[in-house]
Amino acid sequence: MPLDLTTIAIVLDPEFAEQLPSLAGRVPVWVIDSKRNRPVIEALWTGRRRDRTECEVAIFREIPGLSPEAHLARIMKSAEIQQQLDPENPPFRAVEVFGLAPSAEIETSLGELGFGGLRPTSDGFRATATRDRR
Repeated sequence: MPLDLTTIAIVLDPEFAEQLPSLAGRVPVWVIDSKRNRPVIEALWTGRRRDRTECEVAIFREIPGLSPEAHLARIMKSAEIQQQLDPENPPFRAVEVFGLAPSAEIETSLGELGFGGLRPTSDGFRATATRDRR
């Protein structure tokens, strides 16, 4: 099944490892580097090269002293910049966040980036675009 390029996932949970393969098989993922996540990330990268499996996994490091909310805002901006540089990828219309509960701060931050309608999930939340992103 081809990746849904209209949605991205941002994983702030350093213990997400076992869930990563199924998520990466569904949508592009930005995932925090950690001892638990790193071996799974590398296995996905190897599989993509060796078996030509379709997955997009980007890694980011935790910045000491930076809140999870600030990490989320930075990753959202980076993902948006990356898509602007790749005209073959449509702009993402939804974001799934894992390892962070929705809050007023996040709602404000995502609102500034054109996202809203935060819906809590069992391990994070989902937000959708509130404006045309092209």
